[in-house]
Amino acid sequence: MIICITNRSICKGDFLKRIEEIAKAKPHAIVLREKDLSHEEYQTLAEKCKKIVDKYNTSFIVHSDLEAAKNLGIKKIHLPMNMVFKHQNEIKNFETVGVSVHSVEDAKIAEKLGATYLIAGHIFVTGTKKDVAPRGIKFLKDVCSAVSIPVFAIGGITKENIAQLRKVGAAGGGIMSAIMTCDSVEDTLKKFISASSICYVVGAGCFFKHDFKPETNDYIIAADGGFKYLSEIGIHPDLIIGDFDSVSKKPKHDNIITLKAEKDDTDMMLALKEGLAKGYKTFHIYGGTGDRPEHTLANVQALAYLSKKDARGFLFGENRVTTVITNGEINFDDDKEGYISVFSYSDKSRGVNLSGLKYELKDKTILNDMPIGVSNEFIGKKSKISVENGTILVIWGTDSDA
Repeated sequence: MIICITNRSICKGDFLKRIEEIAKAKPHAIVLREKDLSHEEYQTLAEKCKKIVDKYNTSFIVHSDLEAAKNLGIKKIHLPMNMVFKHQNEIKNFETVGVSVHSVEDAKIAEKLGATYLIAGHIFVTGTKKDVAPRGIKFLKDVCSAVSIPVFAIGGITKENIAQLRKVGAAGGGIMSAIMTCDSVEDTLKKFISASSICYVVGAGCFFKHDFKPETNDYIIAADGGFKYLSEIGIHPDLIIGDFDSVSKKPKHDNIITLKAEKDDTDMMLALKEGLAKGYKTFHIYGGTGDRPEHTLANVQALAYLSKKDARGFLFGENRVTTVITNGEINFDDDKEGYISVFSYSDKSRGVNLSGLKYELKDKTILNDMPIGVSNEFIGKKSKISVENGTILVIWGTDSDA
């Protein structure tokens, strides 16, 4: 989820027009953060913005000015930590109370005093705080672990790093410069949303539901017979695609792509290409394994295709997750258990490093006809697998028969 935070001083073009563009693009919320204005000036601007935002039913949050929010009947407020202490009784009258926090202790206190969400920062290097070191992704993870309310990250959030937020438990990110200075608000917000979300693709193979937890803004594609699985668990896909040779009857849906039975790409591959075209970078594939190993292998090849398109796919089986990495890395937390295997998918993979596992490698070359990386183990440490030049296949699970 994306919270858009305003700043008139860097706004490209007319400010109120920009507010309308943002509201129309439907972020999670808009926070009017104009700290240089007097109370009277702020309230006047907030009233104008509220009229615009209300047309699109987008959440509008007043920043700091409790009186303006009260006068305008706005039940959503965002406050710095010092104001939370000062106005403990007043914030009880608001439905939504956001608080900016810069420590884990502040986060705990803010939640206890009535915060309904937090903005934690700054997380990454940002031009607005050049002389202050970012608190980093570990700080964000610690904040998320310490509270039960949604946490949004702020500071240096880009389309390239926003996917990291979800991995540590954050609800989303707050953006200011990117949304205030861009040429197209709609395109920019779409790219941020897709980059921070997951494209779920469900095929007609064996469907194992572990970790199948789509969230708001995730995109769900049913590839052919995968529609049946989704129907059984009450999930309505955003798109159905396939030649429907694995079902007795073509499903009814308002967004469906019917393919020819004879084609070069599989239904799964074409579903993944649809997700890539919409800007998604992370793909979770279900129903992509089963009794026919050739279908599983085809989907592993699809993972390799994604890896070369600057995306990452994860193929979920009964007790295994498979991914393919090209010139990149994957990291695991210290709570990961079980077995993990690493193979060269390309003829040669150079600069392969395995750290934090039972068996480590450092700057090694591995070949696709030598299974040296089979049946490694997590050992309760943070671990990392990387390849400098090549494509590797990584498979991990938790059962004892690896």
